[in-house]
Amino acid sequence: MCPSTPPYSQNEKQEVLYGKQKQDVLRGIALIAKKRIGLFVSLGVVAIMVMAAFPVRASLTQETYSLWKGNSNTVAYGVYAADIVSDVTGRLEILTAGSVYGGPAVGTLAQLKLWSWTGSTLTNVYTKEWRAGQAYTTEAYSVYAADVDGDSTVEIVTVGYGQSQGGSPYPEMVIWHWDGSALVSELDLSRDSSGVFRSVYAYNIDGTGGMEIAVVGEDGSEGALWVFNWYQGSASLKDEETWSGTEVRARSVFIEDVGWTAAKDILTAGYVVTGGAKYGQLRVYDYSNGALSLQGSDTHQFLTSATEFFSVTAAEFYSGYGKYIAACGGFGRAGVAFWNVVSGSLTHLNNADATWPASGTAACHGVYGADIVTGSADVEVIAAGFVEVSSTDNGNIHIFNTHGGAPFNTDDTYWYDNVETQAWGVYAADVDADSTVEVLSVGQSIDSNSVLWADLRIWHV
Repeated sequence: MCPSTPPYSQNEKQEVLYGKQKQDVLRGIALIAKKRIGLFVSLGVVAIMVMAAFPVRASLTQETYSLWKGNSNTVAYGVYAADIVSDVTGRLEILTAGSVYGGPAVGTLAQLKLWSWTGSTLTNVYTKEWRAGQAYTTEAYSVYAADVDGDSTVEIVTVGYGQSQGGSPYPEMVIWHWDGSALVSELDLSRDSSGVFRSVYAYNIDGTGGMEIAVVGEDGSEGALWVFNWYQGSASLKDEETWSGTEVRARSVFIEDVGWTAAKDILTAGYVVTGGAKYGQLRVYDYSNGALSLQGSDTHQFLTSATEFFSVTAAEFYSGYGKYIAACGGFGRAGVAFWNVVSGSLTHLNNADATWPASGTAACHGVYGADIVTGSADVEVIAAGFVEVSSTDNGNIHIFNTHGGAPFNTDDTYWYDNVETQAWGVYAADVDADSTVEVLSVGQSIDSNSVLWADLRIWHV
């Protein structure tokens, strides 16, 4: 994961989730009658159910998982891994970000969880829940961790928004550190303008003090990219870029050198509505001179259908051929599109586009690149979201390789708990120091009472 964000603002999300939950109650009654509650589903486990529709093989093995909720609806949107707790184990801690409903007097709280996975035991080390000021609704959409201010302590950055009852959303960024026993806030930055922070990534692009913290979202009705700096206890907004359309969403940000300059580039993905049509939108910025400069942009539709991009990443998916940019989304079916930079131009590798399944409803919410298959120098594309199987939303991880042409070595895993399941974010790292890269997915599960449970799963090939 790249760290991924949900596709909806609070009002949009509530309309979609709770409208969908009403349908899920009816579905749940039917599913309960079929005794399908609490079942883990993958192609390797229930081939009779899905093999005819999805003629692929399962390669992921689930190491462990956790479902949790507070008083009511709880969702995990973002996932990341880093060495947060200094010890001698060499293991990385897992970070999950999302929200939990605290009750009618409190509303929705943002939630940040710190996990440890030893290879045999998954432990919730610490949970932090908070409000953005006096907001009734607070959501954390994305999480990132690194030593962002150069003090040799790994900071955790969460982004999201706060909203009073009946008010407009306002973006919030919080920077945390682990003090040995708790997560402590170093900075709680709320923007005055109406909008939402949806995704965060960081890197010291200009080589000066502290990292550039890149955040995307909406500034009012415009798409926006902000670059912040947190250094020596002081926060500053270094630059900001906005763009418009009939309807604009910026949902994901990633930083990688994709070939425009010698420095790292800032990649953003979302969508724009123009001329009555909805297009997935990719934008690439340079920040090497201390100011944002748009290097290239492109819009794309899968199969000439309305398309939304939810996540963006970049990696050497084809060993020796430089970095490809991958953006994933949904259009009724799930899809990943690819670009590279050729002679200073952003080039769409249309022959490499991956879409799945052959029929039915699906979406890709998070995409990340990691070498999870031993014996190959190529980086695998890891895409997470959901696929509808027999009228039930199943969590889905779709893995494949690309050499700039048709996807190959394609594998799928499907699962659900309770009634329905979706994955919102994906990341990959060797979190338990066993020399095997794990795939981390987070999302939500809906039970038979239409209550959302947050979902964390750990996999390996």
